[in-house]
Amino acid sequence: MENNTNEIIIKMLGRFNISNDNADIDVLSLQSEQLMQLLQYLIINRHKNISQDDLINMLWDEDIKNSAGALKNLVYRARMTFVKCGMKEGKDLIVSKNGGYSWNNDFTCNIDIEEFERICAEAKNKDLEVATRINLYKKAVDCYQGDFVLGNDILASSVVSLDRYYQNLYFKSVYNLIYLLEQEEEYIDMFEYAQRAIEVDQFEETAHQLLMQALIHLGKNNMVETHYHFISNLFYEELNVTLSDKTKQIYQSIFKTENNTEMSLEKIKKNIDDSHEYSGAIFCDYSIFKQLYQAELKKSLREESNGLLVLITLTDLENNVLEEGLLEIGMEQFKFALLKQLRLGDAVAKYSKSQYICILYKISPEYVASVVERVKGVFDKLEISKNMKIITDKIEVKLGT
Repeated sequence: MENNTNEIIIKMLGRFNISNDNADIDVLSLQSEQLMQLLQYLIINRHKNISQDDLINMLWDEDIKNSAGALKNLVYRARMTFVKCGMKEGKDLIVSKNGGYSWNNDFTCNIDIEEFERICAEAKNKDLEVATRINLYKKAVDCYQGDFVLGNDILASSVVSLDRYYQNLYFKSVYNLIYLLEQEEEYIDMFEYAQRAIEVDQFEETAHQLLMQALIHLGKNNMVETHYHFISNLFYEELNVTLSDKTKQIYQSIFKTENNTEMSLEKIKKNIDDSHEYSGAIFCDYSIFKQLYQAELKKSLREESNGLLVLITLTDLENNVLEEGLLEIGMEQFKFALLKQLRLGDAVAKYSKSQYICILYKISPEYVASVVERVKGVFDKLEISKNMKIITDKIEVKLGT
């Protein structure tokens, strides 16, 4: 067969698409799992001839009658699918030889996963100029349009979880890009590519660390603090884990930076005195809440004062967990009621998806009911509260005065 000049474009990152000048085929829309698996496996291994037995074992997880005939029929369907979609070359894209099948490499193919790997490998070359490496890494990041699309768990194990492989390669490349951007003091680009990494996986803590460092370079310490509290809550609520020491150190560094600048006491006071921003209780993430509580326990060794640790849970009317969307809205509205009705200086943190924990200062247990009623009174005025119930639990504790 003569070499074909009508290039075939194959996208497998974020979608599975095969196209040329005459056709554009969304393989996922064909709604045939086996057809997708066959095409994907042949393309991934396009420089090999795959035996019938290997393809049969990959496509069918149990013995079937006349498996060779079933495979032959599936290959025919694949070829005809290409032709019906307008890709006349489709009948020749899969070739049969030596008792097996393979992708026809006589056709010029541009495959995004191969291009992605090639650019990533080229960008790693430290002999290149930094500017050249940055441009290459940017091309690699642009090439990654989403996770590698897998047919099912059988195919995933057959190709050694290529989805994770390409995602890991993406993160290695985007992190190398960000380090180079930091080296070149291109902090706005550093921030933007860290954001893009977070969009791929919001639980990649390294991406959050680099975004915070970019913000520090840009002098946006307030944004660092806001982002730190956001991810602290995110990781605790979704994964039940706290942030790493490295992330905490990056956050704490913004205060060290401020402290390294000589300032008058009046300016320092203005910097830390933000009590005017609060009309009610203080809301903080759970890690800060623990530090506040531990500090109060230490103060109580000098002078004791009664206080209460209160856990408030939001449920449906039958004491069951609320539906996800309803719970999220309800918790946000209940937070508003809490902060409005608790006293200045009381502290509140979100403990779980459906719970808030509070420190109430200088209050006795018998008054908790009236405090909760005040909060409930505000919350009950909201339409969403009609399907919700508030449950409280409390422990008396000794706090500092």
